[in-house]
Amino acid sequence: MNPEVLTHAVDGFIGLGPGGSNLYFEQTFMGYMAKQKVIQHQKFGFIFEKSVISFLDVLQITIACRNVTADKFRIVYTHSKYGAVGQFVFGDQVETRVRGKLAYVPSISSMSWRLELSAILVGNQRLTLKDWSAVIDTAYKSVVLPMKLATYINGLLGHTGTIDAFSTMDCERNGGWPDITFVLGARPLVLKHAQYLAKVTADAP
Repeated sequence: MNPEVLTHAVDGFIGLGPGGSNLYFEQTFMGYMAKQKVIQHQKFGFIFEKSVISFLDVLQITIACRNVTADKFRIVYTHSKYGAVGQFVFGDQVETRVRGKLAYVPSISSMSWRLELSAILVGNQRLTLKDWSAVIDTAYKSVVLPMKLATYINGLLGHTGTIDAFSTMDCERNGGWPDITFVLGARPLVLKHAQYLAKVTADAP
């Protein structure tokens, strides 16, 4: 990862970073909304529907969601196959649009949405990390890891090769696929195999 990411503004694509990260703007887009009383509280969230079930779906949605409809509080993303697949919401509407419980993890930086990354688990194999952190950014659709760590995790998964920037796995793997868990602060974020694997054919584009 570029070291500049850890020292300069990490705001995503519309400037929703913490207040301390605004090196080039007077305030964030959400700050202007709050100043104009469009929203009462400076909160935002990305909410995806359950129809988005795989990493491949997320890639297709990222490419296909060029057209959005906007009102005072939200932006709705659409996909040619699934229809409305998610929303980008502001203010008090964030909690009301989430199914289930919200888990909050404190940021450890005033310059970016940086969280403590205390461990990574691949199944029952625990990788203990010392003084590690994760940067969450709205512009990224993937998990970016240092090469050595990514290679080690791929080894645990039994990777068989690469296609472009992606690792390939044997679909006939014995024993099934383990969960991958990122422990952010004290909160575990569990990825099921359908969330980190995409099945493609040999002649797929």
